[in-house]
Amino acid sequence: STLLPPPRPIEGPPSPPSDATHSPEYGQSPARAMHTPVASSTPAYDGPKVGVGIRFGVTGASPGAKSSTVLVLEVKPGSPAAESGNIFPGDTIVTIDKQSTLGLQAIQVEALILGPPSSPVSITLERGPEKHVHHLTIRRDAGPAFHPYAGGATSGG
Repeated sequence: STLLPPPRPIEGPPSPPSDATHSPEYGQSPARAMHTPVASSTPAYDGPKVGVGIRFGVTGASPGAKSSTVLVLEVKPGSPAAESGNIFPGDTIVTIDKQSTLGLQAIQVEALILGPPSSPVSITLERGPEKHVHHLTIRRDAGPAFHPYAGGATSGG
C-alpha cells in the first residue's frame, strides 16, 4: 500500500492593490470562489457554477473598503447578458440578488453572480451620469468562458 501526501491547500488569487481594477470574468467558476464569505441567495449546489457572460472591474476594493464600485467592462457576445440587451459596458452593478455590491471585493461579486446553469440572477444597474436604475433578471449559462484575471477572452466551457 502506497501512502499519498496530504492535499495542498487551494490558494486564492493575490490581492490587488487598493487603487487597481480587479477583473474576474465569467463563464465557469474557479475553485477559489467557494471560499468567499458572502452569503448567496442561491440554494446549496455542488455542481459547476456559471455566470451571465460579463467581465467586470472593482475599483477601490481594498480590505475593509466601503466605497468600491463594480463596473461592467465587457459583455460577451452571445452570452445571456448580451441576449438580454440590458447590460452595457460602463454600467455600475449596484445589487446582485438584492445584495448590495458596495464595499465588496471582486471575488465576492463573482460568488454572487456565479450559480447553477439556467438559474436566475437578479441584477440592479445604474447607467449614465443621471444614474438611471435598471432591474433585470438573467438566466445563467455556461457559454464561452472568459479566462479569470487575464483581461482577454479564451475559448472555454
